[in-house]
Amino acid sequence: PLAPIGESSTKHLQAKFNSINDAGGINGQKLELVVMDSEGNPEKAQVLLRQAVDSGIHYIIQGTSSAVGAALGDAVDKYNRRNPETPVMLLDHTNSDPGLTGELCSYWRFSFSPRVTTRTEALLRYISTQGRVKKLFVLTPDYSLGRAIETSVQAALPRLAKGVEIVGVERVPLGKVRDYAPYLAKIRASGADGVVTGLFGADAIGLMKAANESG
Repeated sequence: PLAPIGESSTKHLQAKFNSINDAGGINGQKLELVVMDSEGNPEKAQVLLRQAVDSGIHYIIQGTSSAVGAALGDAVDKYNRRNPETPVMLLDHTNSDPGLTGELCSYWRFSFSPRVTTRTEALLRYISTQGRVKKLFVLTPDYSLGRAIETSVQAALPRLAKGVEIVGVERVPLGKVRDYAPYLAKIRASGADGVVTGLFGADAIGLMKAANESG
């Protein structure tokens, strides 16, 4: 269900690689994008990492799954300790679990995406300036990203958006829900006038579709 996100990232990367190569590459060297599908599975991602390194690839681009990102970061660290002459670099384009730049921080990971705490605080500051949201429902995917969003919202809300209260918290199985009507019913029953969500891809589309259908 989450494959379209990976496919979209791949198309963007390939387009940029083509643009760089058409301009002569980097220092005259052309870039090649080798695509491997981890299926969002940390264990499979580690197997693919070994295959990539064995084939001479030393730059790994990954995003859209903090769980996979954590597993790859650990594997890259271990590999580089054993092979200091041929290190691997992990380029993280969208993972935003604060743990990846916190307790799991790695010298060999370069993160391009702002952390959950940064995004959450920006969002809550905006909410506080509008004055329209007083009751907030938190709807997140049920894995590390969702838990990080919950923790961040709960910690920052009293400081950044006084007078706003959390009236509901719900976690959604990632990529498994087909009908979001029951979640919309819970949101309405809570009395919420605003929703913070970390859902993405097909899950975010499903939520918006159900919201539209319910008026």
